[in-house]
Amino acid sequence: MAVVHVALGVVLDTGSGRRRALVAHRSADQHQGGLLEFPGGKVDAGETAREGLCRELREEVGLSVDPGAPEFLMRVEHDYGDRRVRLEVFTITRYTGHPASREGQTLGWRELEGLEPGEFPAANRVILQALQQPDFILITGTEPPVSDLPPGALRDWLSGWAGSDCVLRAPGRSATDYRRDFECLNGAAGDADVRVLVHGGPEVLEQCPEAVGLHLPWAVAARHSARPVSGAHRLGVSCHDEVALRHAEQLGADYAFLSPVRPTRTHSGQPAIGWDRFHAMAESVSLPVYGLGGLGPDDLEQVRARGGCGVAGIRFWWDTKGEFS
Repeated sequence: MAVVHVALGVVLDTGSGRRRALVAHRSADQHQGGLLEFPGGKVDAGETAREGLCRELREEVGLSVDPGAPEFLMRVEHDYGDRRVRLEVFTITRYTGHPASREGQTLGWRELEGLEPGEFPAANRVILQALQQPDFILITGTEPPVSDLPPGALRDWLSGWAGSDCVLRAPGRSATDYRRDFECLNGAAGDADVRVLVHGGPEVLEQCPEAVGLHLPWAVAARHSARPVSGAHRLGVSCHDEVALRHAEQLGADYAFLSPVRPTRTHSGQPAIGWDRFHAMAESVSLPVYGLGGLGPDDLEQVRARGGCGVAGIRFWWDTKGEFS
């Protein structure tokens, strides 16, 4: 069966302070008719995906986009049974013109957080999942334990990270101590508009059911053959190579860490992946991938240019004040 090569553009409007995306309704006579879609279309012979996308946006919705403006988001392959598609997906924040239907479809701006997977064709749902990920995932340091921090320290450290997630990583802590750490972190995170995930196996989530999700270390993830938590909770997996990333994808993870991108002090004996390999691995899976290891907020654009969706780390926020290093 031939594969249909399609380029899609997630045209974003962030000027109002809200993240809105341009979406269209597929006509009833189209494949997957009646569902929402992001603008784009088939890539013609001799075109790059970016060139095809810019042409489709001009022809379909009247927007002029420079071929260098689209930022790669992800690649998705999907088999619908009657056809297979390979989607190359880009985000676009720089364009000229005003969106207008050129092919009779209904166009409109929708807030990203309000879009539901069931409104889109199956191949598009992982795209929506990637778009709704936070830019940053914070990871707690192991020293000092969270519950030993002075009052107000966590609130100070979390200040400015609204909209981010935070993973409570505390290896070696007893169940009682971990629960106490979680209560301290979750209280401070709620005030800062940061969501907390726990780290370990499913039993840790059972111990801290208020958490928004569970992050699996690779050693734990490798023992599972199916998603170990319900879809009501976020699921992340720590990965270091292609095999681990594919396993995370098979588990139905919502995101993966891929590390270490650069050399780190905490894992000095582990060779860095480097940007080229990170790029190749991130684009090999239909899964939001976070760069981890020697990265900080200034690396967000570079991570996204190489197929990742965001940055994860400890030192760029945990060591901000320096008192407890």
